[in-house]
Amino acid sequence: MRWGVFAVYLAALAWIVFAPGDDAERATGIVAIVAHAIEAWGVPFELGYGVLEFTANIALFVPFGILLSLSAPHWHPWLVIAAGLASSCLIELVQTGLPTRVASPTDLLANTVGTAVGVGLFLAWERLRGRSRAASRARSTRLSATGGSGG
Repeated sequence: MRWGVFAVYLAALAWIVFAPGDDAERATGIVAIVAHAIEAWGVPFELGYGVLEFTANIALFVPFGILLSLSAPHWHPWLVIAAGLASSCLIELVQTGLPTRVASPTDLLANTVGTAVGVGLFLAWERLRGRSRAASRARSTRLSATGGSGG
């Protein structure tokens, strides 16, 4: 099940990163819309677009870190991040051969950062879940020690 969700995410990711530029723009066009909107606040379009695109690339790979961590819980977090980096390298390599796509080292960095953020969120969630389970066990132990009267 976990690998299935990751596979669906990878299919969507592949469509976004490999689709012809005009088709991908339909999914990622919000970046240009927001960049034009913040021009009204005096932010040059080129600057706003670059920052927003970098941030969008980070957001695009956060699920990679979370879902791969869920799918392969025995993997060390650094291995998951390395898989994100390797996947991003593959994407950028393939994009060099696509006429309507542009490979970029900043995408490589943003995608890897996104994977690391996803791994961090997963680890934080696991830690919180572990604390919650420990607290539940402690409550259960106290209840059984007192005969279930709660005190």
